[in-house]
Amino acid sequence: MPNSEAETDAVYARLLQEHARQPLHRGRPATVAAEGHGTNPMCGDEITVFLTERAPDSFGEIWFQAQACALCQASASLMIRQTSPLDPAAALVLANEMAHLERMTPPDQSVDDAWRCIQHVLKTAPRRRRCVELPWIALENALRIPPNLD
Repeated sequence: MPNSEAETDAVYARLLQEHARQPLHRGRPATVAAEGHGTNPMCGDEITVFLTERAPDSFGEIWFQAQACALCQASASLMIRQTSPLDPAAALVLANEMAHLERMTPPDQSVDDAWRCIQHVLKTAPRRRRCVELPWIALENALRIPPNLD
């Protein structure tokens, strides 16, 4: 664990850079059951989040395509890592919280890297909050599509 605030900032900046350079599941999957879109008119960022399955208890894998800044793409990658083990209801609750960071409180459970990275961004570049929120908004939109009950 880092010893100083500067070391902590460096750790989270590095983690964000890694996720921006090699994000998880970037691209359009072969099968799309639901998708959600988000845009930031202030900078022109756009992101689409795809779910490979949409059932009451599963959403399959999450993928994304973006014409967006590195921070938005890193946020999408961290979002995928954080939501993959969740069921749709839990993922929707988390997406709703993350899509509205100004009213979010820290999680009660152990704080993970995604939350710490977000806190780092909000502390060091508060005007970039929308870059962090945008993938979560798109995920929230995708999860609001009713599941296929066939």
